[in-house]
This record gives sequence, structure tokens and C-alpha cells, in this order.
Amino acid sequence: MTLTRALAFLLILSVTTAWAAEDTGPRGPAADAALSLLTDPKGFDTHSGRRLKRQGEARYALWALGDDASAVLVEALRAEEIGTRFNAAGLLSSFGDESAREPLRSAFLMEPDSGARAAMARAMASLFPVAAADMLVASLADTPATNASDNRIQQLLALNDSRVLPHVRALGADEAARDTARASVALSLVDAGDRDAIPLLLGIHEVWPAKEAGSTHWRRQRVIAALAAMEDERAITVALETMRSSRDAISESPLPRVFGSRLVPHLLGGVVHAEPTYLDGLADALKAVHAGERQKGWDGVPPRAEHVDLYGAAFLDASYGDETRTYDRADATLRRTIAEILASLGDEGREYLRQGVHTPHSHREALTALASYNDIATLREIADLATEAEYAYRDAAVTAFASLARFWQREAEPYWRTLLADETVDAAWQYVRYMNWSRPTDAPTLLAPLLESDDPAVREKAEHAYARYSERVRRDLRETVEIRIATDRESYGYNRPATLSVEIINSGDRPVAIDAFVFDSDDLFDGADHRSDDYNLELVMPNGDRRTYPERNWVAHSAPSTGNARTLEPGGRIATQIDIRKHCRPAQPGVYRAQLSYGHLSTPPPMARSNWVEFVVRPPSREHVDRLVARLDVDGLKTGGYLAAAVACRMLGELGDPRAIDALRAVAVLPVKLNRERNSVMMLHRAREALTKFDAPALVPTWIELLNGKWDLPAEQLAKLGDRRALGPLREHALNFDSVASAKALAELGDDSVIRFMRWDALRSMDPDDPSTWGGSKALRLLLPGERWEDRLRHEHPAVRYHALGAASREGRIDVLVQALTHADIAIRRQAVGLLADWHNALDDNEPGEHAMRIGALKRALSVAEPDIRRTAAGGLAQAGDDSGEALLRADLHAADYATRARARGGLLRLRGAR
Repeated sequence: MTLTRALAFLLILSVTTAWAAEDTGPRGPAADAALSLLTDPKGFDTHSGRRLKRQGEARYALWALGDDASAVLVEALRAEEIGTRFNAAGLLSSFGDESAREPLRSAFLMEPDSGARAAMARAMASLFPVAAADMLVASLADTPATNASDNRIQQLLALNDSRVLPHVRALGADEAARDTARASVALSLVDAGDRDAIPLLLGIHEVWPAKEAGSTHWRRQRVIAALAAMEDERAITVALETMRSSRDAISESPLPRVFGSRLVPHLLGGVVHAEPTYLDGLADALKAVHAGERQKGWDGVPPRAEHVDLYGAAFLDASYGDETRTYDRADATLRRTIAEILASLGDEGREYLRQGVHTPHSHREALTALASYNDIATLREIADLATEAEYAYRDAAVTAFASLARFWQREAEPYWRTLLADETVDAAWQYVRYMNWSRPTDAPTLLAPLLESDDPAVREKAEHAYARYSERVRRDLRETVEIRIATDRESYGYNRPATLSVEIINSGDRPVAIDAFVFDSDDLFDGADHRSDDYNLELVMPNGDRRTYPERNWVAHSAPSTGNARTLEPGGRIATQIDIRKHCRPAQPGVYRAQLSYGHLSTPPPMARSNWVEFVVRPPSREHVDRLVARLDVDGLKTGGYLAAAVACRMLGELGDPRAIDALRAVAVLPVKLNRERNSVMMLHRAREALTKFDAPALVPTWIELLNGKWDLPAEQLAKLGDRRALGPLREHALNFDSVASAKALAELGDDSVIRFMRWDALRSMDPDDPSTWGGSKALRLLLPGERWEDRLRHEHPAVRYHALGAASREGRIDVLVQALTHADIAIRRQAVGLLADWHNALDDNEPGEHAMRIGALKRALSVAEPDIRRTAAGGLAQAGDDSGEALLRADLHAADYATRARARGGLLRLRGAR
């Protein structure tokens, strides 16, 4: 160290010593509490000596201090404990102000610990970038870096300070250095915009294994990002090699945004690796370029006509295939993607599709893409292929013809007759499917020959379709079917069967076909061989809860059904009996209401509904309750006994008997021991769920004790009980475990400061111009007491408005979504119409007037200026069975691009299905 630097260091030391000796003045209890969280030697994680156990509380305390937070952190920089200095420096990035400039700089120069010094450098760069750059440059001059990963070098690179480049170049001059070190140097130089370092970087890159999926893969990703930032097309070459081990090497990189359609010649004009990962990656890359998939906030660019020959040649090239995979083949996905692009490139693209229908590897995708044109000329073209005896792929042609014939029913009939009469092609199955979709008026006549089919599957489907579409069958079940139900008595013992008699009567003047086969089973809903989603039993429990059977989950939806329809003549009836108690276990004592309906719950009305019946379940005996409680003897539980205990917990919860509270609480607070059955998570959850049935203030300590993880139930119960003893524990849990449920409970108890802090903390990392940064914070979805939706939608930050609409949708606030359709922000209008038009989401419109409000809003959206909003609204209306947007959908049916035609086709088919 030179004499000048030594004197300068002594001067800094003297100034710092004087600064440390100054009286900081009275801080107040809040500041003292915040400082104690940072300086408590016992406050650090035992596994990581520098991580605060109560990091969330410390941040909250500093946030609450406001402008005084910086002074507290500056004081913590002088602490003896390394962890305290490390955390104080890290927190200064969020809470520091101008007063921290000199203390932070002095602390950096004096800090002996490298980790704490790096944290101080980051804080300095965040708060005072110019001063930080000068400080770091001086530090490098005094103590040169030994590698490119040195924090000072990385901070200067992040600050785009060119003074760091000589130091980095000096590190790269060592020819004997390992490739990893030289690559790090070259990457740092390229990150800084030094084009002269690109040859060195690419030279090192060439020796990396092409299909390495470990650390080399991540180095390749850095190379791609660095070269893309300089718009250097050599990034594409690196990405194509990386795609052999990572299918998202291009689709999730900056390359689609940076190069757009310029990527296409590289994707389709080079060497093709017939490997699943590579072929999947090509398909993903093309979707990213043209549809913006996996590129958040970017919609892609349309395909260019000048690339039609590239797409066509790739589509017809058999080398774009992987013959080793027979299931979910990547080459089929890639060809389907290319076919859809060709279908958006006018007559030239269409000509390549016509060539593709004669190739063994592309015919299916070519026929599907051709059918998307939806015009009469294409119908005849595909029909000619399907009826041509010499055509090798007639089955695929029949499938494509059936999809297109839905829009040209009259013109398609002669071709159907020819196909059904031709024994060399199997068109019957596709024809039955066509009937179910298009519902032609002469369906019975056309289906009649299929009733004599030699194929049992075709014959069965034809019989079902014939009964459904015969002119003799009335379609509206409400006009024809009457359901009557009755119980055999008014009240039942707790463990006694309850018989429900069911009778279905055809009260109309025409025959009706219904799924009656389930009445052959002893159990209407739970029979192993007979189950129908058409029958729905709804029970209103004594506490007001509703239960619907069969329960709608993925198993029930895929449950087998014989599909045998029976025809009830006018006045005909069928009857059965159900043990209704099988569907209300565990039972609640009290008054029940029951109703049976016939018709798919997943589709709009009509549905036939029965009368409502009431019956009473009497409370169980005291001995029965005592036996259930005895099952929860914690000390007596043995291996395998957890299941019986879990069932007992649920039954006791439904009974609501206060005598069970102590036993349930003993189970609920058991520690989770994964290797012991008696402490299974299932049993603990059942016990805790059972305790929620009791609104007892004595349970407050139990719920506080259970605030030890990310389960929301304890916080929700503490809010429900409204006991202010929970304020401290809830605050601690919300802040240290990032629990939004606890923060919400605090707000319901009158303290909304934690939610406000969480919102502030979340918005710090959200870029208003980058939607990809808007996720991850549930606090933005919550509405504070007294806060209005209008306030959230008018917030200056777009992320707040975005989350407000998502929360409104989850809470079923159709009025808020309707109001958002007139918002000044086009992104909000698009989000709102998308939520209103999606009838498959959780948005309910069961309240009086809500459905009409939703439909009215979508109709008004048909007249807005933005085409995408109009199309979304038309699709949503079609899904609801409203034809107000039919004209727009029919116009889009012949649009130039494939995606628009596909959306219009789907909308029109849904509209026809609703009719």
C-alpha cells in the first residue's frame, strides 16, 4: 500500500471512529425493537449463521419506522456480529436513504468479511450507483480481483461501467487458466458489450459436450442471453446445439423477441437432429416466434410469405421425424405446427398442404390443416380423396371430411351416402360422431343402415344416436319427464337406513329415451358396473352445506357407462329405491332436504328435477359418542389405527358434541412423524377440520399452537373466533412464514398493516412494463376492510389492477368484471372480457340477474373497436348458447390465418351444441 493510500485509510478510520462515537439521539421503542431483531445473537438460523429467523418481522418493523429505518440499519452496520452487518447491508437496499451513503461506504472499506462486504457493495450499487462505481473501481485498484466472479467485478458489470473491462481482460490473459475460468471471463466481457470477446467465448463453447445437461447447460444459456443482447446471430447456433438437451433453449430465451422471423431460416434450414427433445424444441420455438408462447408479454410475429418454401420443404421432408417413438411423437407435433403455419400463408401454403396429403408422414396433419379453410371447395377436395379407392389414407380423409361436413350438411349428404355404402372404408364411426355434433334434421333416415352394422360398437352408438335424434323423441326433458321422490318415514335413527323412493314418469304425449339402465342396479350412484353422470342427488345438510352425488371428480367423469338408452312410452314409468343415508355420511343430526335431477350438470339446462323432500336424522346416543371418543385415545393408538381415528374425527366434527373437543385437540396437536402411522398427516388434518365445527373461545390457544406452517386453517379459525390474543402470533406467522391467510386474519381482527406491508414489498419487485414480474404475491389479491374494487382498478400500478380482476373473478364479482370492460387500460379490458367469456372457470353467475348481466356485457363488447375483444366476446356468447356473435364467428371462419379460423370453428360448434 502506498503512503498516500495509507494516509487516506487512516483518515477514513478516524472519521468512522468519530461517527461511531456520536450520540445518535433518542430512537424510541419502535426503533429499539427493530434494532434488537437485527442484533440479537440468538436470532440467527442454526443452519445458516447469517439468516435471521425473524427476517419477516425485521423487514416489517423497518417498514413501519418509515424514514427512521435507515438510521437503525446504519447503526446495525457497526455491530460486532458478522450476521448483523450482513443483514443490515442487505436491508439497506430496501430501506436506506441518502444518510446511509458515507456510513455504508466506510463500512465497506473496513469490513473484513467477504460475504458482508459483498452485501454492502450490492446495497451501495442499489442506492448510490455512481458513488458505488467509484468505490468499487478504487477497491479493484487497491486489491485486484483474482477471478471474474468477484463481486466487485459483477457489480460494475451490472452498473455498465466500462472501467471494469481492463480488469476483466487482465484475468483472461492467463493462457494456463481452466476453460471454466476463461469462459467466465469471456462471458463477463460479452455481457459488458465487448464484441472482441465473442471469438474466445465461442471457441471455449465448442469444446463443451453438445448434450450436457448440467452446469455446462446453464453456461450455454448465459452465452445465448449475452449474444442475443448484442443481436449477434451466433446466439442462434449455440441455442440450436443446446436444444438437443433442452427443448426450451429457444422458446424460453430472448431469441424470439430479438430476432422474430429471422429465426426461421436457422430453425428449418440447417441440420435436423431426429431426436425427440430437439424436434419438440423446434415446435416450441416456432410457436414462440409466431404465437408468443412462453414469451410473457409478447404476442409473436405472423409468418412471412418469403419463408413459405422453407416451411413447405420441412413439412414434406421425411427426415423431420423420430421413428423410435410411437406415443406422443415429437415429429407429429412439429408437423402439426408447421401445417398450421402453412395454412396461414395463402395459396402457396395451401399447395404444400395438398402435396402433404399424399405423403406417409404428413398426410394426417395436412388433411387437418386443409379442413381448417372451411369452404365448399375444400369439402369437395377432401371428399374426393375419401371416396377415391386408390387413395392410401382414406381413414384420415374421412376424419377430416367429417370435421368439415358439420358446416356444409346439405352438400355433404351425397358424399356420406357414398362412404356409408362403400365397404372398403370404415366411415360409420365418424358418421355417428358427425351426427352427435351437427344434429341434421334427417338423422333417423341416415342412421337407419347403421342399426344393422356388423360392428357391435358402431351398432350400439347408432342405436343411442337414433333414439336421441329420432323425430319421435322430444328433446326438452322438462316438458316430458316427471320425477317424484318420497321417503318412507319422517325421521330416522342416527344409524338406521333411510329409504328414498324414486319414480320417473313420461308425462308427455311422445316417447322419450332416457338412461334407465342404472335402475337395474342396487345402488343408483355407486354401483361398480352401472353409473351415470345423468342422475344427480342433492342434499341440503342441517348446517346449510350442500352435497351433490355422484361427486364430480376426474374419476366420476371417466366412469364407465353402458350407454343403453331405454324408451319410455307416454305414461310409462320406472322406479327404484335408494338408501339415502349412504350419501350423507358422516351424518349431522337435524333436518335434511333432498332433490333428484336428471341431466348433465356440466351442460346448460334443460334438466328434469324432482320435488323436494324433508326428513330428520335423530342425534346418536351418548354411548355412541363415547365409543367414537374412545377411538381417539392417543396413548392407545396402534399401528394402522390412524384410519379408524381419522374416520372418528370426521364423525365427531359433524356431530358437534362439545364432549369431543378435548380428544380432538389431543390428536390435532400431535407432532407429524412421517415414519409412524399413528401420527399420519391424514389423521391430524381430520382432527383439525373437526375442531373447526366448534366456535369455542377455549380453542384459541390450540389454534395459536397450530400456527406453525403454511396450512391456512388455524389462521382462518382465529379470525372467525375474533380473539385479540391471536394478534401477536398471527403477525409473527404472517411475516416469518409469508402467510397471506394470517395477514388476512389480522385484517379481519382490525390490523391491516401486515397486508399493506406485503403489498409494498411485492410491488418493489414488479416492473410496470413487464407482466412476467407480476406473479407470486397473494397479498395483492386481498381486499382490505373498507377498500373498494374501484380503488384497486384505479391503482397506478398495472400489477395491482391485474390481481384485482383475478380476485374479483375468484369471488364471483361479475359486476366488477363488467365495470372493467370500460376501463381506460386496454390490458384490463382484455383480461375482463376473457374472464367473462370463460364459462369453465370458477366464476359463478347463480345470483338473480348475474347471468343476464354477464351476457349483456359480452354483447356490448361485440361493438368495441378492438378485434381481439370482439372475438373473445363472440366465443364466450357461443359457449353460453347465445348467437349474438354468430355473424362475427362466421366471418372469421374464412379468415386468412389458421388460429382465427380455428377459434371461429370452435365457437360455432359450441353454439350448435347449445341449440
